[in-house]
Amino acid sequence: MKKNIIINGIAGCLLLGGAASCADDYLDLAPVTSVSTDMIHTSIEGAENAVTGLYRSMYMQYGDWDANNRFVNGEAWMMTFYGDVFSPDAFYNIWAPFGVQMYGWSVINDKDTWIPGRMWSYCYNLINQANQILVGIDTMNSGTEQRRQAVKAQALTMRAHAYIHLLQLYAPRWEDSENGSKKVLVLRTVPGDGDMGLSTQAEAMELVYSDLEEAIRLFEDSRFSRQGKYAVDKSVAQGLFARAAMMKNDWQKAYDMAKAARSGYAIMSSDTYKAGFVDETTESMWNNPLDPQWMYYYSWGSIYSTTGVYACYGAGFGAGSMSYDLYKQMDANDVRRELYFMPDKSLRRPLTSASFWNASIIDETTMNLNGKNANMNISLEAFGNKVNPDPNRFVVPYSNEAGTKLDASVIVPFGAQYKFWGEGIYAIQCFPFMRASEMALYEAEAAYRLGKIAEAQAALTDVNSNRIANYTCTSTGQALMDEIMFTSRVELWGEGHTWINMKRWNVSAVRRPWVAGDVESNNVPAQFQINKSASDNRGWVYTIPRVELDYNHAIRIDEVVGLIAKEPSKEE
Repeated sequence: MKKNIIINGIAGCLLLGGAASCADDYLDLAPVTSVSTDMIHTSIEGAENAVTGLYRSMYMQYGDWDANNRFVNGEAWMMTFYGDVFSPDAFYNIWAPFGVQMYGWSVINDKDTWIPGRMWSYCYNLINQANQILVGIDTMNSGTEQRRQAVKAQALTMRAHAYIHLLQLYAPRWEDSENGSKKVLVLRTVPGDGDMGLSTQAEAMELVYSDLEEAIRLFEDSRFSRQGKYAVDKSVAQGLFARAAMMKNDWQKAYDMAKAARSGYAIMSSDTYKAGFVDETTESMWNNPLDPQWMYYYSWGSIYSTTGVYACYGAGFGAGSMSYDLYKQMDANDVRRELYFMPDKSLRRPLTSASFWNASIIDETTMNLNGKNANMNISLEAFGNKVNPDPNRFVVPYSNEAGTKLDASVIVPFGAQYKFWGEGIYAIQCFPFMRASEMALYEAEAAYRLGKIAEAQAALTDVNSNRIANYTCTSTGQALMDEIMFTSRVELWGEGHTWINMKRWNVSAVRRPWVAGDVESNNVPAQFQINKSASDNRGWVYTIPRVELDYNHAIRIDEVVGLIAKEPSKEE
């Protein structure tokens, strides 16, 4: 009996980057855990198990460590890699070995590199699983109507989620799409991976809208109540609708959906914001479960939290840093400033702020402040202990194997983040896929675009009043839009939104370099500086990867938006 992919079926292709060994059934490889298609289509229990497997695909190990992998582990990895690693606001030493080709973005238009293929394969795996559920749910006789409605609503929402990811990367900005006429995606709505041509951006967006409209109705009709925030529900569907509408410049829909999505979720307090993003909060809408023990060292926290094994124990990667150029613009009273090790933080004498640009104290190739100067080491350890949300729960950040002392062999870069912490040996934590602050910022931006200035100011105040003492929003005009964009960048830093939003905003991405002795310079190694206009890289469009182009013979190469150079059409 043929089995459907439920937990994971794409590890082989996802991790190899090319397509040479993946065959043309890359959406239907041997699963880790599977449920027969007969059971999915005839049994409500089978369909519900398939939905659970669909969620499980968002946080699991995808293959082994290798140079082109760095622990691919599902949704959190995808959000961080594609939303933050390429942005000007963050720098991650774990990706430095890939050099200027990656940090300079040339790889995003090269179908032969692994980078365009990761998100593509991940999303089409989710889509194929959702389609396996959807193809049989309407004719199923098993279970109550409400249970069937709940299954269908979740599958529709997950399919829309995957297509939104794809549109964010592989499609141009809506204003550059010739009213959605550009061909961008393979629009699969039934199981399988057979030959299929590209659909237009408008057609893909229409599917997302219709899927989410139906999902919201079914969530309401079924009175669905999820067992945990790892699952989607009506509020998540509304939040995804807001993301899609923001991409389409559909400001009224974005405003309505963002406002509805965050209803019932309170923006977290300053103290909670500084608590490490380990637990679910009042504004958590959708996130990793706190205890995915099967992830082991592949957990997002193992790689990107201040207490993760790859930020500690001499692994030499660090956990990422914020751009100093971004940091300098933050209000002096902003509590978000407290989570990054910057020149204004308390320093051990005789160190001063200028020490951060002293080549005898900092490693200019990695921005590492830890190891060259004893006083800087002491300052780092004191800062880490000061901002530790709970010393009884978390080890010393960037620490030795015992977790009790700063390890001088560990990279702690200029601007090191202390926003994300992890619990236990695998540094597990609830990475936020969606939270109310994101929705409030969409609400603010959409209101601004609609000319609803008071509403925009109010939504922005909902976020910033919980971060900046005595905050009031009086900005109007372009200054208000600038404040909304800036708040999005600092509030959601490291959560996978910056590159996506900057593309949508049609702005430039500037990553200035560190310069010895120049206290006005930034905190990025010189080789990774960029100055990308909104039109660079085909308008920030990823190319369709070889993993699809080699095996889908219905795609015309000359229709692919993001390729570096055109190749002969398959019809020629």
